[in-house]
Amino acid sequence: MHDIGWRELTRYYRQAIDIAKTITGQGNESEAVSEFRSRLKSHSLYLNKQPFPKNESDEDAFQKCIKSKCCRVIILILIIFLILILILILVLVLILVIIIH
Repeated sequence: MHDIGWRELTRYYRQAIDIAKTITGQGNESEAVSEFRSRLKSHSLYLNKQPFPKNESDEDAFQKCIKSKCCRVIILILIIFLILILILILVLVLILVIIIH
């Protein structure tokens, strides 16, 4: 497992630095990494700025969605998508932590 981690780190290291520079607009590598890490920890990434619409979040909406096979598939796809995003964020954070140390 350790070897796989180092192989993936080598593979994605440069890409992670480039992403950090692009997103932050920083040219300096260490400043870009530091700012990018701060952005990843920001609560704004995890909280909605506005509440969900009532028709999408009340008990009636929930019941309609549960009864529909289509909605079940959509929910499953969304869950998979969210898991993949979390994995990507964790990989980027891991790479950045290793870069910093």
